[in-house]
Amino acid sequence: MIEYYKDGTPCECDRMYRDCYDPGDATTENAILMEWPVINGKMHGIRRQYDTNGNIEWEDSYIAGRPNGFDKWFWPSGILSSLSFRVNGKIEGLETSYYENGTLHSEVFYKKGKREGAEKWFFTDGAIERIDVYKEGKFILRTIGGPTENAL
Repeated sequence: MIEYYKDGTPCECDRMYRDCYDPGDATTENAILMEWPVINGKMHGIRRQYDTNGNIEWEDSYIAGRPNGFDKWFWPSGILSSLSFRVNGKIEGLETSYYENGTLHSEVFYKKGKREGAEKWFFTDGAIERIDVYKEGKFILRTIGGPTENAL
């Protein structure tokens, strides 16, 4: 069966579930809060949450009921706020976040859901604020943006 997201994008799923804002509130009456597709009784596809004006606040992906794929968060202006990727429910690879003006705010690398390696944080002008180093999710070292700290 083909169902459709709020924006008209088709979704091949058994059913598209929708949750709406309080129907007693005239300012949000019939406004969709969240929508998610289901196949074989499990969430499968892109789940989205909207603000009261109908703008996407965030979206994430599921495969057979498990978080898999991109997670995207958006500023109220619609500009991307953060982007990450999950495998079997755990963040994997590079997670990036952005200031509302679109400039890069941070780059954090994950391995099997744990921070790994050097993560970089930036000021709005693009200059590096700090670099934190992690190993298997444990903080090791901070450089730049103040005194160097060592957790060893």
